[in-house]
Amino acid sequence: MTWRRAAWVVPLTVLISLIILVLAGDWEYAWMPSDEDLLNPERGNREQAWDIWGQRITQEEADSLVETSWGEALLSPGNGAVRTDDEVLQLGRETFYRESFSNEHFLTDVMGVMDGPISFWGVTRALISLRGRGTTNLQVKASRDAVVGNREISRGDVINTGLDVARGALVPLGIKVRIQRGRPMMGITCAACHAAYDPVSEKVVEGAPNIDLNAGLLLAMSTNSASFLANTDIDDLEQYITDNSPSVTGSDGKLYRLPDPDRLEQAVDELLMLWPPGTFDSSNEMRSTPTSNPDSFTRGDHPYGWTGFAMAGPFRGLSMLNNNVHGMNSDKFADIETFHQLHGIDREQYLGILLQRAARESYRYDPDLDETPSEFFARNNPTEVSSITNDAIALPSWPLASFLTPNGYWIGTPGFRVWEEVNAMSAFQNSLVPPSPPGKSSSTEILRGRRTFLEAGCRDCHSGPAFTNNQVIPAEQIGTEPVRARAFEDMDQLLVPSTIWAFSEEIPVRTGARMIDVPLERVDRDQLERAWAIDGSGGGYKVKGLLGLYWSPPYLHDGGVAVGQDPDTQLGVPGTLFDWTPPDPTESLRALLDRELRERVVEANRSMSGLDRVNVLGTGHEYWVDEQAGFTVEEQESLIEYLLNLEWDEDN
Repeated sequence: MTWRRAAWVVPLTVLISLIILVLAGDWEYAWMPSDEDLLNPERGNREQAWDIWGQRITQEEADSLVETSWGEALLSPGNGAVRTDDEVLQLGRETFYRESFSNEHFLTDVMGVMDGPISFWGVTRALISLRGRGTTNLQVKASRDAVVGNREISRGDVINTGLDVARGALVPLGIKVRIQRGRPMMGITCAACHAAYDPVSEKVVEGAPNIDLNAGLLLAMSTNSASFLANTDIDDLEQYITDNSPSVTGSDGKLYRLPDPDRLEQAVDELLMLWPPGTFDSSNEMRSTPTSNPDSFTRGDHPYGWTGFAMAGPFRGLSMLNNNVHGMNSDKFADIETFHQLHGIDREQYLGILLQRAARESYRYDPDLDETPSEFFARNNPTEVSSITNDAIALPSWPLASFLTPNGYWIGTPGFRVWEEVNAMSAFQNSLVPPSPPGKSSSTEILRGRRTFLEAGCRDCHSGPAFTNNQVIPAEQIGTEPVRARAFEDMDQLLVPSTIWAFSEEIPVRTGARMIDVPLERVDRDQLERAWAIDGSGGGYKVKGLLGLYWSPPYLHDGGVAVGQDPDTQLGVPGTLFDWTPPDPTESLRALLDRELRERVVEANRSMSGLDRVNVLGTGHEYWVDEQAGFTVEEQESLIEYLLNLEWDEDN
């Protein structure tokens, strides 16, 4: 039997099995590649044995510490020490690929990601049609007619999801299928955005961003996409309230009207559809600021997040970033307690908006009920923490913010220890090494590019082994789109000291559990304030490490520097990502260095109606390496080759 025929049998068997499981009981599944499926199975950072609040400790150093009177206590999980052995790395990898922290409750039951034109069975049919082949863009046929934002969709229309499916995989990368009481649910794991299928090698690149995951469209096609209101710039609800709008009793005892669900849904959909593929809005700030999915080649690339806001705690802030993905971004209930203080929308009104059109009936709030949205939600929420659907615990600071979490939540699965899974993911990510680009560049070309790199002053910022000086640069100095840099500026009023549960405590956290303070002595306070845009700092962007550039176009935080293989026609986000043309790393890097090409890229971005509303411009970072700056075409070309082939360099 040929491979193609065998590959057809496997998905068909899976479909039959899924039908049986839907009818029979509970089950969950997410695909994790084997080493044979990987383009980059090798691991770096093997010398690290422990992390103690961001300090890397080798095994030799740990052995020396144990011999001291205080060293053994220092290496205790109860004091914030994290072991980074093979067992921890394996847990981190499994969590990265398989753990959704129950976000399928929000995505499926509340938001309805599988109830719109994209259905569970539509995705299943699309997977079967691959016949075991891999793809960087799972194309799903619409299961029903719909109007999404300003786009009409007919049943049978092909929808580009941007979901990656590895060769022979049963589900897309980063998608967790869960059957609960015969009902299919869908959740996401870290791998959805931070692992990618390479069609050239037909293998998975761990840590590479999914550069065309169409998250905005997938969310917009949900039946309750208005639940992503906090990720839009819709701050005036009055325009969506009609004479027939029902009222809810607010936290202050006053009556607040709920916006018309259809009108609000359409407005939110229009904004979500403007997110370029490969981007996600990871800040609940009532502004539209989608940013590129970053890579997960994280070793030495601290602080983390485009603004560098994650710099405190274990692994130089990486664990904080990992927590934020599930502790806030995939569950819009996480900000309920402070939403009024931050955005002026009453807690009950906001909850009513989230729930009035919930996909699952048990979550759907009826304003005619004799109870508030909070009372209804607490009665129907399946998780142990009353105001979030994801698996999470409330830190001692909850619901206030700290430099570890903007909402006081920390994700974790019952049965594990506090921070265990998040820290394991950080250790795993720090071990990832980007694979070399296909083809071979000459050593002469690389050396010439290195000289140009130094002559152009690139090393002033991009120094260090990971090609970053680990600094947050003021937004006005870097010159890129500034809105995202101010994402946390309102958090200043909520910040309290960073006190957490000890890593030795189990989930759910017991009464009287041990608390520890997160040390901030190694964190530069001025940098922290700039990263959080507080105390009048105006915000900034971190100097991005440059490892793995071949795998991560387009460039800049907004992903606006995008060029296809044909720079004459494939310009900007409209000419690449929105046209389903992959941004080319060589030409996109050229646009980062060449002012004439960049001008055309920015012009192309500005030509697309609405793109400026989501703050995707591709402007700034004007550090040119072109003829006007005194460099030859050959030097520019060599610099690009050098940048695409960078490796960890202790001497940089």
